[in-house]
Amino acid sequence: MWGIKERKVLWQARKNNPDPRIRHRAQALLLMVAGHTESEVAQLFQTARHRIRAWKRQFLAAGINGLADAHRTGRPPKLTATNLVYLEEALQKSPQDYGFMGTTWTVQDLHELMVQRQAVEVSKDTIHRAILKLGYRYRRPKQDLTHRQDAEAVASAKEALEWLKKTVPEVMEGFNSSLPMSVKSMLTPSWRKSGKRKVAP
Repeated sequence: MWGIKERKVLWQARKNNPDPRIRHRAQALLLMVAGHTESEVAQLFQTARHRIRAWKRQFLAAGINGLADAHRTGRPPKLTATNLVYLEEALQKSPQDYGFMGTTWTVQDLHELMVQRQAVEVSKDTIHRAILKLGYRYRRPKQDLTHRQDAEAVASAKEALEWLKKTVPEVMEGFNSSLPMSVKSMLTPSWRKSGKRKVAP
């Protein structure tokens, strides 16, 4: 059962393998090669006998690779790829498009959106981490000073001012006719993708 080849492989693994678990298990099997029983080795390594038997069986079946831990899939992600796509689409739109009162997204609002529309059971911290993972960073909202004016309203106002100047000039003395009419300002989005600037349409 324990030939020269097996002993040599175990000895080399005990000395040189980079995985400490493999070195540990190779040492246990070397003690069995030296004549110790499963019970003695299990007691020395403070583990169960069935583990020693499993290491022995795995080594004889697959060599030193059999002593490595099997791949573990780990805990499934709390947010699926579909959830993340939905979250990113929401970040690119206004909260009002989804029936929320605010003009900029908060983590609380996004959490409520995902719970209501995607039926996910996650914490606000999970949503925040997902936002950062998508590459978005928070930018403090501020008003864009680029004025957008209704062309028809501006033209109509200019006509009215010209008429007033001609009709009742004394009323218009000192009046600043350059004041903007029907000015609209746009709120800068609170979440922006890193490295990309939002271009106003």
